[in-house]
Amino acid sequence: MGVEEPRCLIHAPNESVDPAEIQHMAHVEALFLSRYATTRRS
Repeated sequence: MGVEEPRCLIHAPNESVDPAEIQHMAHVEALFLSRYATTRRS
């Protein structure tokens, strides 16, 4: 998973990412992994 929005200009000389987006992405990933870990598999 990664953060990317049009304003990031990923791989450009002046790329940047809003720190809040990184924080939100980390939170979503943690929620996903937590729920995935508790999912029963058949």
